[in-house]
Amino acid sequence: MPLPTPPMYYKSASVVLRMRSDGVLTLKSLYSVKQRQGHAAELLRLICEYADEHRLDIELEAKQYGHTRGLDNQGLVIFYGKYGFVLNGGSTPDHLLMLRRSQDLHGV
Repeated sequence: MPLPTPPMYYKSASVVLRMRSDGVLTLKSLYSVKQRQGHAAELLRLICEYADEHRLDIELEAKQYGHTRGLDNQGLVIFYGKYGFVLNGGSTPDHLLMLRRSQDLHGV
């Protein structure tokens, strides 16, 4: 039975997620129209909560959008790091791969 779809929107923030065949959740795009209001942060928190409940790892590539309104790549690494993401092997300054391991909520 497939897992239910996690939230895809929160206020002005949206996210695109994909489930890989090996059970890793891939975050493809996280964006908020209204910057610095916590919308993307809350959506990411909900996704991490969902992933933990279902024991799913999450991967992403931290990459600035084409405009300079949002965070640069280093700012994105700091932002995602607050949610348990760490740089993963194979990262370069322009290709920042990050991984968040599922947090054990069940003590098992």
